Amino acid sequence: MTYAAISNQVVTDTTRRKIWPTHALGLLGGLALGVVARLWMRLIADDPAFTWNGTVFIVVGFMTFGMAQSIAAMARQCATRRWTLTTARVFGGVGILPLFVAAGGVMAPTVIAGGLAASRSDWPRSARTTCALIATIPVLFVGHGSSIHSVGRCTRSQGLCRCSPFMESS
Repeated sequence: MTYAAISNQVVTDTTRRKIWPTHALGLLGGLALGVVARLWMRLIADDPAFTWNGTVFIVVGFMTFGMAQSIAAMARQCATRRWTLTTARVFGGVGILPLFVAAGGVMAPTVIAGGLAASRSDWPRSARTTCALIATIPVLFVGHGSSIHSVGRCTRSQGLCRCSPFMESS
């Protein structure tokens, strides 16, 4: 029995039975990725003192990401209308946002623009090249050990902030 036809793709009972296992896999994959990410943060931290609140936020953020991606993946296989597929894709895009809170924010352009450059083969080469160039900027910035704090050292003097790349922080 078929439910819908999308271009050359036919959604069957077998495809529909894959929905819950796919969502469970997305949730468990997000959990595993969150645990590995937190362990990595502990490994590279100068002062590895973490709170349970922060750990839970990171793991739940990755679980949200995994679940959102599984919903978008299943919608691609099962959606019968374009608006449902678009809604699921937007949900998948919003589901990635918790990963870019705090220190992860610097990598948002790399993940988003790099993902677009790699996956959108139907886009013109110039658009994909622009996305790839945008994706490399944070990698170069982080790879050279630069940070916002090394660009300008700020000291407080009479309530004003004076910034200079040559000033020592006090």
